[in-house]
Amino acid sequence: MKSVLNKIINLGVHENMDEFRASRIRTLNIVNLTVASAYLAVYPIYLYLHLFNASYYILVLTSLLLLPPYLNHKRKYIWAKFTLTSNTWVLLSPLGLYLGEGAGHAYAFIAGAILWFIIYNRVKVLIIIETINLCVALFTFYTYYNFDPIWQGEQEALFPLKVLIVSVSIIVAMLTIAIFKINNYKLLSLIKGQKIEIGQKKGELDSSIAYALGIQKGLLPNKNKLAKFSIQNFIYYQPKDVVSGDFYWAHEDEKRAFIALGDCTGHGIPGAMVSIIGLFSFDNAVEHYPINSPAELLKGVNKGFMAKMSNSDLRDGMDVSVVMYDKIEKKWSFSSANNSALLCKNGSLEIIKGDKVPIGHHPVKIDKFTNIPLDLNPGDLIYMYSDGYRDQFGGRKGKKLGVKKFKEILLNSAGHSFEKQVEIFHNQFENWKGSFEQIDDVSLVGIQIHKKID
Repeated sequence: MKSVLNKIINLGVHENMDEFRASRIRTLNIVNLTVASAYLAVYPIYLYLHLFNASYYILVLTSLLLLPPYLNHKRKYIWAKFTLTSNTWVLLSPLGLYLGEGAGHAYAFIAGAILWFIIYNRVKVLIIIETINLCVALFTFYTYYNFDPIWQGEQEALFPLKVLIVSVSIIVAMLTIAIFKINNYKLLSLIKGQKIEIGQKKGELDSSIAYALGIQKGLLPNKNKLAKFSIQNFIYYQPKDVVSGDFYWAHEDEKRAFIALGDCTGHGIPGAMVSIIGLFSFDNAVEHYPINSPAELLKGVNKGFMAKMSNSDLRDGMDVSVVMYDKIEKKWSFSSANNSALLCKNGSLEIIKGDKVPIGHHPVKIDKFTNIPLDLNPGDLIYMYSDGYRDQFGGRKGKKLGVKKFKEILLNSAGHSFEKQVEIFHNQFENWKGSFEQIDDVSLVGIQIHKKID
């Protein structure tokens, strides 16, 4: 018997359903069983009073209460609720018209109002249902005082029925509220347990991310190295999350000095993992290939990156810009994979475009990258950047910052010291972003040309 009851209560509950929705369906099934039990509880008193027409009517409507669990089973949850609700209206109002006020059916509408608060969770639907319930109840009361009942017996004879209906209505209301509270306590316990579990998982995840940040920082060029670098530079580095899919890289030997900026697919932990492959690809390229230009560097990086990603089904890649200074020839050059740089020269900005193909998998295959010689004078500035800054949403209208405003910020900051430029970039970015979420990693590398580099 218990197993059959459990099956009825769980009709409509499916394996992959979340516990909150499952609880609402179980509550509806329990309410349906409670209403059916209430119908059957008053049935004998109708027979005792020889109200046979009313008793047959109750039996028919009780059998129709099989529909809500069936509709739940068929995942027609809204129809299941409405079928139960309309069933009570179809029972109470006609019986009120048939027997009159003495039977006490109108009092059952109060219990119904409580039930609908429990089984309907959408506010608009609940308001509609409660309004209909009130209208049906008022109509029933109206008929009591304006029309004679169809049944011609003495109203006093219905007193036992009235007492039973009122009692059953109170019991049904109290029982339903108790079931609702028990389910709520279960859900609160579930939420509390999940909160503790999520907190533990978050702690573990935060520790892992903090450790990953330590690894990423250890692989990026440190400030002391960059401060002693032949190419005078500054870095503005603003990850979206703790770790970043953007990276910067620097290398110098007796003949050449390189500085690069990379923007990997994605951000956060996936982007950071790709950036580590990118950093290793740069180190591998200068170690195993003869590199005499930034274009040759990108070619070597692409080979190493593709080799590392060959065993993966992923199609991740990275956009890269590289500037090289040839110490022997005293010349500057640039190359990029699906990125560009900006040259600040004589108070204006010139765009330096590279190849439109990223490092990594791409439908267009190229054997080599383009090397772009740079005609630079002392005081000129080169800016390499990822797209996170200019693509950030913000401002009063929530639009992207855009290339035009990005260039304005660069021009306005160009005459200041490196420290001041970083401050300007950061403040302008934060002011533009405002309350909007940062959408991507933001990186910018600034390079200033000196009168002489040894």
